[in-house]
Amino acid sequence: MLELHEEQQPFHGQRRYGIEYIRHMCKTLPDASGVYRMEDKNGKILYVGKARSLRKRVASYGRRHGHAVRVQRMMSMTAHVEVIVTRNDAEALLLESNLIKRWRPPFNILLLDDKSFPYIALGRKTQEFAQIFLHRGEKKEGTTYYGPLPTSSAARETMYLLERGFLLRSCRDSVFKARRRPCLLYQIKRCSAPCVGRISKEDYQELVRDATLFLQGRCDSLRKKLTSMMEDASKAQHYERAARYRDRLKALATVHAYQRVDYQHMGDCDVLAVCKEQRHSCVQIFFFRHGRLLGNYAYYPRHDASVDESAILSAVIGQFYTTRSVPRSLYVSHRPEQSDILQQALSERAGHRVSLHDVVRGGKREVMDYVAENARQALARYRMRGHHIQQAQSFLQQLFDRAEPFERIEAYDNSHTSGAHAVGVMIVTDAYDFVRTAYRQFTIGKHQGTSTQEDDHAMMREVITRRFSKALAQGHDRDHHLWPDLLIIDGGKGQLHSVQQALEALGIVDDIPILAMAKGKERRAGKETFHVSDGRCFMVRDDDAVSHYLQRLRDEAHRFAVMSHRKKRQRPLRTSSLEDIKGIGSIRKRALLRYFGSAHAVSVAGIEDLKKVEGIHDFIAHMIYDYFHETEVDLSTRKGYGT
Repeated sequence: MLELHEEQQPFHGQRRYGIEYIRHMCKTLPDASGVYRMEDKNGKILYVGKARSLRKRVASYGRRHGHAVRVQRMMSMTAHVEVIVTRNDAEALLLESNLIKRWRPPFNILLLDDKSFPYIALGRKTQEFAQIFLHRGEKKEGTTYYGPLPTSSAARETMYLLERGFLLRSCRDSVFKARRRPCLLYQIKRCSAPCVGRISKEDYQELVRDATLFLQGRCDSLRKKLTSMMEDASKAQHYERAARYRDRLKALATVHAYQRVDYQHMGDCDVLAVCKEQRHSCVQIFFFRHGRLLGNYAYYPRHDASVDESAILSAVIGQFYTTRSVPRSLYVSHRPEQSDILQQALSERAGHRVSLHDVVRGGKREVMDYVAENARQALARYRMRGHHIQQAQSFLQQLFDRAEPFERIEAYDNSHTSGAHAVGVMIVTDAYDFVRTAYRQFTIGKHQGTSTQEDDHAMMREVITRRFSKALAQGHDRDHHLWPDLLIIDGGKGQLHSVQQALEALGIVDDIPILAMAKGKERRAGKETFHVSDGRCFMVRDDDAVSHYLQRLRDEAHRFAVMSHRKKRQRPLRTSSLEDIKGIGSIRKRALLRYFGSAHAVSVAGIEDLKKVEGIHDFIAHMIYDYFHETEVDLSTRKGYGT
């Protein structure tokens, strides 16, 4: 059972900080396992740690000597410590990993990229016709998951092979139940159309069993079975059936073309190797399932130079598997800290025994060396990119006469179509990489009327006003960690002046340096003109590291803005209600959805297709078509108006 302990007795007189504060309050802590967190005077969480004895662990910070520089800096900023008591060490480790992922304290080892991997999900066991689909996030009971697949392209390729080879349905249950005729996937031979009875329940279950063998990597037995069935169908002159078996064999051949190396001895496991140089490290994770290499992913955790490989792996494993499935075996290049507790915690989380192996021999040793070499090469590429970032940071420091690096840079951009569906976005980067959890998007014109959407300068002014007025209302100021050190604006002098006006209206004058990037001739990258808030204007060589760095920030803001705009533009189509069309009541709406399966399918249907629906005659078909295609029409001239 968790117990929350906070400081009970208030300090008298001046507030204590650092070692003095630690010595005062550690006497009240329990001698039990748990998690502690350290906060500064503004309530910002500096560090989250676990301990078998909270009293002894926190008291160790009260020593005046023997601490690393990182710990000394943290202690000088500490104004409050809060602890949570847990039942055992494994529970403390799990809670610590969850809190680190949630709060991302600056003095912890942080897994910067919290990527969510896709899985192939196969139906529900209660369904007669199981659905196959891509899935991210929490897993549900009754559904079988295969993966993880490290890239979305690999997931889409696998889905294509499954649809092409096994003809399983991928449509949602609501669409499946409403179908009255086969969809396009049936026409292009990527679905067996169970929705309209083109395949029996027994035959479909056979397809599901074959697809399961395929996903489990049991391809040899499946290949023999399909070859025999293809030959039997061919002898019986059932050539279409033989062609379907041939397509499944092609899918198996494609998989083996990708899987050139034999990894059958690996079984189900993840292989993790770390390479560290100074304050930078790379952790490569290779995913093996059913003796097949599904892919890999590289992580670059943030840490201090004094941290060793064992501590890095321990932190990465704890944070990485917080929301992901854990295989039965993990092979690691270095023994993680407190590996016995880590192994126990992973087993509790996974619901089955998880083994950590740091001594690897034979074929697994070759795989570990291969993964470690990938980590070394990836780290070299990352450090080269980091060198470019340092060059850019140095240039920006000189440009704005700043002694310290920019820890938080915010870039802004807008996107719209002739003023419609306008959105503004903010992306954030620190000294290492993009902070995607801090990205924000703003619906322009939502609070100030639609006139804002007609003026690019007014759009930028609204975005800046809303971002900083909210920050000021929440008590954020220049000393707060969410306050930006630099603003980068996609635009020229006009956008720069709009941002300055918005900040001045909020009473923020000369507090934040601003850099505007105006596109060059023919909008070519590397030809940008840069405008500074003090009136200076300059250009940078297109092959310079500074130019590449600033282009990268601008392009990321543009990508996020365009993506947000497209989602907003498509939302009205997805949410259009058929009830908004005059003459379409509940009966006709039900008939349309039953025939087409979704409102989107109705919106793209032609007039002749609409007229095939029961109760939809010529006039109503034209009215529905005109509604979705925004055609102006004089309804009074239509025969049958009002019927």
